[in-house]
Amino acid sequence: MQKYRLKQTYEAFRWTGDPAQIKYTICNAYIKFENVGSPDVTMLMKYPYGTFKVKLGDWIIYGSEGMIYSCDPNFFDTVYEEIVDIPPIERNLL
Repeated sequence: MQKYRLKQTYEAFRWTGDPAQIKYTICNAYIKFENVGSPDVTMLMKYPYGTFKVKLGDWIIYGSEGMIYSCDPNFFDTVYEEIVDIPPIERNLL
């Protein structure tokens, strides 16, 4: 059987539960926080194409065509590997 790897390079960061971490990274989304200051803190990111629930420790990924979505840490570790020799993509976020 053939083996395949994702062709694109993605940028991602792991959410620490701090709302300040989000303010400059995500645009064009309605953001709501629940249970701030507790281990059960969650973030809801509402986009025209759906609402994503982000739990403490989830990865937030910048996908193709500017889409942003969340990913469970176990799945992230299975699918993605860090690339250390490529400079970060510069973003022009308002």
